[in-house]
Amino acid sequence: MNVVATVASSLVILEFSLQALGMLTHMPAQLDQFQAVTGHRPSRRLTLALGSLSAASVAGAVAGFWEPGWAVAAGTYLTGFTGVMLGIQLRRGNRGMLLNTGILFFASALLMLLGRALG
Repeated sequence: MNVVATVASSLVILEFSLQALGMLTHMPAQLDQFQAVTGHRPSRRLTLALGSLSAASVAGAVAGFWEPGWAVAAGTYLTGFTGVMLGIQLRRGNRGMLLNTGILFFASALLMLLGRALG
């Protein structure tokens, strides 16, 4: 389970580092992706909040390599966040690559959570 948790943690760190950077800097490509998923353009306040939460989750995932409790906390938030986003995508009828990436990051967050909690 340790290898699965390490690979999942690495994917989570990569993806959510980029998301945090994109949201905190209000990057147009990140805002376009959020709009494609949800159907709404995020406000500056929402992008700062989501970017800060993503950055904190990445820090928790990194700290989880030494202290698994941090990764469990980060994984709990990220599994919930990606689960909500995936639900929105399914309700909106999103298909193709956009849905596939949502499934990938939900699965990665869930595997990180389970791997660190049980490992």
